[in-house]
Amino acid sequence: MKDYYPIKILRHEKVYFCIWYTNDVDGILLEKNKIKSFSNYDNLKNYCEENKIKIKEDISTYNLDEVLEWLSSRKQEVNCKIILDLWNLISDLAKSSDEYFYGDDDETLHISEKLFYGNNLPAINRDGPEYYPKWDDDEYMIIKKVIQNGVELFNKYLYE
Repeated sequence: MKDYYPIKILRHEKVYFCIWYTNDVDGILLEKNKIKSFSNYDNLKNYCEENKIKIKEDISTYNLDEVLEWLSSRKQEVNCKIILDLWNLISDLAKSSDEYFYGDDDETLHISEKLFYGNNLPAINRDGPEYYPKWDDDEYMIIKKVIQNGVELFNKYLYE
């Protein structure tokens, strides 16, 4: 059984309310091969009521503008939470749309694992010091390539 959650995507100073679902395979609700999006939360709720979709109340926000700014900068610091959250969302979009996503390749697995551990989740890092991954130039370029590929997917599937 699918569980549905509202998400908010910020892009080009616009706000898109969308529906993310979790199941055996997670995804983003598509309609006519585009991300089903709404200009406000009330419209999303009304759509869900009309279509008998029960959504959870928590709204996660993904700021593509912030990530685009990071992509164009020369900063080599990586915010593990922001990057991993977006990486996972992009992977879900790719699965929903049957698209290739570089971040799902085996060669990127070690980087997504470093991002995961860099989140220092209490259930994972119980007693040890916090983990702050060190990134070599190749890893940093892979992260940028993954995120750039994801931005391209959003450009293709998000209504403008």
